[in-house]
Amino acid sequence: MAITLVSDRSSVLFQTHPLGHLLTKESEEGFVLNHTQGTVSLADIVSHGIDTNLENYIGLGTLNGFVGELVIAGQGYLVDATGQATPVDIDESTPFTMAIRFSPDIELTRAKLQGLTGKDLTGISHYLDTYHIADPEKYYALKMVMETSVMHARSVRPPSRLHQPLRELERKFDPAINQSYTLVGFRVPPHVDPRFNIPGYHFHAINNLLAPNGRTDGGHVLDLTARRVHSIAIQQVGQVKVLHNGAVAILLSMGLAAGFAAPAHAEEVQPVHDYPTHHSSPHSHSHQADHAKNAKKHHPLTGGLTHQADQEANCWMAAEIPAIESSNSLFVVE
Repeated sequence: MAITLVSDRSSVLFQTHPLGHLLTKESEEGFVLNHTQGTVSLADIVSHGIDTNLENYIGLGTLNGFVGELVIAGQGYLVDATGQATPVDIDESTPFTMAIRFSPDIELTRAKLQGLTGKDLTGISHYLDTYHIADPEKYYALKMVMETSVMHARSVRPPSRLHQPLRELERKFDPAINQSYTLVGFRVPPHVDPRFNIPGYHFHAINNLLAPNGRTDGGHVLDLTARRVHSIAIQQVGQVKVLHNGAVAILLSMGLAAGFAAPAHAEEVQPVHDYPTHHSSPHSHSHQADHAKNAKKHHPLTGGLTHQADQEANCWMAAEIPAIESSNSLFVVE
């Protein structure tokens, strides 16, 4: 079973779970790990795209056990707490990954990107929003190749116990300077609930210089200074599919049921953990800006999430989910 955001484009972004399934907010401990067990393999993800390998995919996430940062750039790499990246097998499982079969609509070359020299990640994001994001209410997938004067990145070490605070696991580092990196990531539109995904840009990076054993370095990008931007490729996303078979119940319990429609062949979903049901609907533009600002402040990979500890939820029938259509899209359950 998959939950799909249907729009006027054919490209599909696969997401294994709502992001809130991975991390929760505890008032005293800050942000803690919740569900870290992988339930979907990388092979499962590409099989939904009718593929057998990651050759044409970009993406990001983590692997079973929350053991580091996952970078997908035609090959999967796991970046450990020291910043070292190792190739991963396609049969590895993941508790949270976003991936897309990358087929860019826009490809910008170095001649058009000279103005980005010296820009940081905020400056590059502003350039993209100003000139190349045609519809800010859509998801976008991006791939950038650049030499960086400096990069600030992060990964995590494996947790040693259940519900461990995220701050105990984070490790920050500066990958190699004056190196060529490939950055892959996504732009999530401002109206998206941060319990499902965080509005704004999110990039993971991998060094283009590989050792003979395939090892290199990379991580979750916190900031950088561009020395020379070689290329930027952008793809507008047409569909967002959540692949975990318990996603219907998760979305219902997180208060995100509105906007999702059931298929004629509705199936019962097994019990999963619950979340608070309070939820803000898409806002006016001024509220969207505040929402995005707050979402960035509470990003689980740059600072955390904002809902309470989980509880056991009841079984749900997919047929109970109402259909709500907007001017841009329709949520359905496949």
